[in-house]
Amino acid sequence: MNRVEAEAIIADEGLSRYVRFSAPDGTAADKVCLFEEGNTWITLMTDERAVVQEPTVRTFASESAALEDLIDGLRVLKSAKEFRGR
Repeated sequence: MNRVEAEAIIADEGLSRYVRFSAPDGTAADKVCLFEEGNTWITLMTDERAVVQEPTVRTFASESAALEDLIDGLRVLKSAKEFRGR
């Protein structure tokens, strides 16, 4: 998967509210983040206070693999938010 394909899926499935294509900061509440650090791609989720949820931190050697994980995480987060009515 490449970035263009991932962005199309994100748009088609209404996932853009939950995605961040950079490292988390204090404004990244309830997001799935994807960013590159050195030669490693990292995905992770934040909670409603923008705190990184350590069990969700994953590293990948390729952007393609990280994008696939990002999409999976976005789907999970969207489902959880819809279930909770948020």
